[in-house]
Amino acid sequence: MKRIKFIHVIPVIVNVLLSILFTSFLVTSNILEDIETPFLREVTLSATIYNSILFFLLIVFGSILLFIIIKIRKISILKLLFISSFLISLYGIIEIYGIAIMTLLDIPIDYYIDVFQILFIIASFITTFVVFKMKENLLTTIITLVYGSAAGCLFGVIIPLWSIILISLLASLYDIYSVFYGPLKYLINLEPSNGIEVEGRDTLLKGVTVPFLGIHIGLGDIIFYSMIVSGTYIYTNITHAFIIGMGICVGAFITFKLLEKRRALPALPIPIFLSLTLLIGMLFI
Repeated sequence: MKRIKFIHVIPVIVNVLLSILFTSFLVTSNILEDIETPFLREVTLSATIYNSILFFLLIVFGSILLFIIIKIRKISILKLLFISSFLISLYGIIEIYGIAIMTLLDIPIDYYIDVFQILFIIASFITTFVVFKMKENLLTTIITLVYGSAAGCLFGVIIPLWSIILISLLASLYDIYSVFYGPLKYLINLEPSNGIEVEGRDTLLKGVTVPFLGIHIGLGDIIFYSMIVSGTYIYTNITHAFIIGMGICVGAFITFKLLEKRRALPALPIPIFLSLTLLIGMLFI
């Protein structure tokens, strides 16, 4: 079993830094201000409960679909699901951030929108091909890490902070169930390895995890880390965001150390508990 060192936390550290950078892009460009989403932006108890239920239902729906495909052993369908969902969401991410950057650079988007749309589509297909068809390497790690960080920031910007807190707590509890008893347990059991995945091997988890030095961090975990840092940055300040990020990094390191004795562990509970404890403490102090 691989020995976990501090260097294994580098992807999480980069995730925190990218989250602050991407959030700055989105907020400064103001691109998401007029975009309609199913989430409520009001900071009320009812909005918090509504957003949390909606987000949790999306997670449950995806998990049920994943569970059904795994149980019927349709691996080809599973891979197609991963590839298609990655491609579609990646296109949306590239488009939003591309327009945000062009807005900040004062590039007249309306005059070149068709050209940019074609470039966004081409970039999405090429990136998806690299992630799912190439062997895992530093490039695929960077791509999936940037993808997860960018996606998490979108949620962090459009969802109010208290909704993010409740959603993260619910997701952490579900992560425990999913890894030990639910869909992720069955997905992990499909892997032929009895230990931590060897970097570079073809794996069912390709494209849905961030591979780094023999460990795999779930994209969902990266998204939630980013969402919490982004939401903290928006609703408090950058100093608090960095502090929350440090809590996530410490929690991730503790989780990775526990991996020395286990095949897989939920990567949300400890980082989420530490970061939200710090966040709630700072909100009320």
